[in-house]
Amino acid sequence: MDTVTCTSQTGRCSAQHPGVGSPYFPLFPGWHASCIAALMTGCLYVEPAWSPEVNLPPELLAPAPDRDHILDLNQFSQVLVTVREPDLDQVVFLWRVPDAAQAEVVDLPQDENIWASLLRVTSKSPSLDGQMISCTVVDEASPANRIEIDWTIMLEAP
Repeated sequence: MDTVTCTSQTGRCSAQHPGVGSPYFPLFPGWHASCIAALMTGCLYVEPAWSPEVNLPPELLAPAPDRDHILDLNQFSQVLVTVREPDLDQVVFLWRVPDAAQAEVVDLPQDENIWASLLRVTSKSPSLDGQMISCTVVDEASPANRIEIDWTIMLEAP
């Protein structure tokens, strides 16, 4: 994008073009103009031989229980999340549980690209009915990818 500067004293405007006088070409700032004038067809562009690495997101293998993302504490007292990380990045599980829920988290050892985390809910307080349990899976490469999984806690039969 060009930057246009106007001065009120002279009434003149000047445009500054990107690449002209840039730190990439400090010795020859008008290289593109001379290339076009000398060759009359433009400058040859050669694509770089490298390509930037892409950070692939973790692949969700198993949220359990996965039935409608409802955690029925009358039947289940734990939640398991398993992901596969194709880039072999470190993976972190961030659990959010209601204050009334007494819970513990256990990270389970898996293969080098499979990660698992288990949340055990040890309380069945009536105040938990309708509350949410969430798990965010984050890989630690830059830029970080995230997977969000939510469960609604159910204590009474619908």
